[in-house]
Amino acid sequence: MEVANDYWFAWCLYAVSAFFLMLACWRLTALIEKADLRSVLRAMSFTLLVLPAQVDPELSYWAPAVTTILIEAVTINLEAATTRLWPLLTAMLFAVLLSLLWRYLLAKKTAK
Repeated sequence: MEVANDYWFAWCLYAVSAFFLMLACWRLTALIEKADLRSVLRAMSFTLLVLPAQVDPELSYWAPAVTTILIEAVTINLEAATTRLWPLLTAMLFAVLLSLLWRYLLAKKTAK
């Protein structure tokens, strides 16, 4: 039971720190004048911070995807890390496309 409590505590701590990192990223990207670039960078940073990955297929534990990629690259090899990299890249592409679509729809709405 203590492992489950530690697991949830670690995720809560990560969520709070990811929130503050996202706020810092938001403030840093506010300095960028191009709105499309700002939107893309925000979407990519959000995906990097939020996307989870399953640690072991036999266990029900999850961890941040970036962490699992880095750990597998260091401990196992780059090929194992590459297999975990594809879902992250797909999610980042999806987030970037959504952010650009949102920017397009907002620009279209304000042009009317």
